[in-house]
Amino acid sequence: MMLYFAGAESPSHLNTLKAEGVTSVAVNVTALSRRVKDLGDWATRERLDGLEWILYADSPDTAWESALMVLDGAIRNGVPPEAVVGPPSWGEQTWLGDSDLFFVPTWDGDDNAALRGLLEQYSAVFLPDTVVADAQASRTAQAAVGRGMVLGALTGRSKGLEGYNVVISSAWWAVQKHGETQVWDRNRLHRYNSEDKLSKRQQHRSAIELLGVDFDAVLADDAAAMARLAIRSWVMLAQSIGPRQDRQDPLPNTSEVNTPDFSRPLDDGSEVMRVDSDRVVGRHVMLPVIGLEHMAVTHKDMDGDEHSAVVETLSVNTESLRRCDTCSLSLQCPSFAPGERCAYNIPVVIRSKDQLQGVLRAMVEVQTQRVLFQRFGEEVTGTPDPDVGKEMDRLFNMVEKWKDIEDNRDTLEVSVKAKGQMGMLSRLFGSKVGSNAMVLDTPIPSDAVIGTMTNG
Repeated sequence: MMLYFAGAESPSHLNTLKAEGVTSVAVNVTALSRRVKDLGDWATRERLDGLEWILYADSPDTAWESALMVLDGAIRNGVPPEAVVGPPSWGEQTWLGDSDLFFVPTWDGDDNAALRGLLEQYSAVFLPDTVVADAQASRTAQAAVGRGMVLGALTGRSKGLEGYNVVISSAWWAVQKHGETQVWDRNRLHRYNSEDKLSKRQQHRSAIELLGVDFDAVLADDAAAMARLAIRSWVMLAQSIGPRQDRQDPLPNTSEVNTPDFSRPLDDGSEVMRVDSDRVVGRHVMLPVIGLEHMAVTHKDMDGDEHSAVVETLSVNTESLRRCDTCSLSLQCPSFAPGERCAYNIPVVIRSKDQLQGVLRAMVEVQTQRVLFQRFGEEVTGTPDPDVGKEMDRLFNMVEKWKDIEDNRDTLEVSVKAKGQMGMLSRLFGSKVGSNAMVLDTPIPSDAVIGTMTNG
């Protein structure tokens, strides 16, 4: 994954990045317009020489005039950007769509047909933060981008970046803006808010020192040390994700290419279902999370003779299909490895009578897997999850229903209603039964009954 640090339009941010040896930066057109009066003189060799930079728009409403002014000066001074990222209208209404510059449109996440059209024309697309945050839209974009294409993200998020070739991140300067702590520890990036900073930073003392940052300066909230820690942590995150083998990485060099040539057509998704990057499975196949298990059963016929047979019942595959690149626990998992399958299985085994319906056992196993996986998430993150208790209650309810279905005891319930002069007992068991039921065990004198009525 190629990482471009946003905020280079700010002189202080740019100087900080340069001091840390960062060579890939991004410039926000809108933010630059607020800082600089003469946009045509901003992109100079003195400022940008030796840097790979991207000019981008942070809104679909950003006007293209400001971008063209910046680009005019950059081309004139011999420091063109690696790419220009903006609304599709920039490529339609200006010379960017047909120029030697690598123009990459942004997709708003609304129209899938529009996404395919953009990829067919430009073979690259960027997603703004709102689309990156939308799980469904981001999955749609990742599925549409084929081999040789570029998928980028404009985001301040640190999770879920494995599916992108290029990321323009503004998260690093949140340490200065919001007092956030960002530190790479072992195999994941930790981000903490400004609360309880002392204890949180002390937890990662060895990691901070391993990154070459003064721990005492970090504890003292030194701005330079905090920025250095964030920048180096993000560099480690980008290195851990690594390049995508199925797409182009990094962006084309604008000094060597005229028009990027990406010829692989898009899959329309109408006839195949992708379960991983290595194979394509036809539509009518068994779900990969379940399987069939052969089981020997014995039953008796009407004459009492025993017969054996082999039947197939549903079972749950214990091998996980999760991938490290897309797992929600990728940044916390101690066995995270880019591009690898999940290192853990959930070997739940529930056994019952041979005649128990296979689907009931499969559903209970699936629910048990959910409980245990969420419990594993609690252990990994160290944070109680209230949903675990809810899933446990759901599991107990399923087991109770399972018991009710298996309960084969004989029971009888009788409910009767009757109208008329003769009572129901007399109708069922004879005419004297009803009258006998009305007889008192011990007679009560009439004077006692009258006295009770008058006194009440």
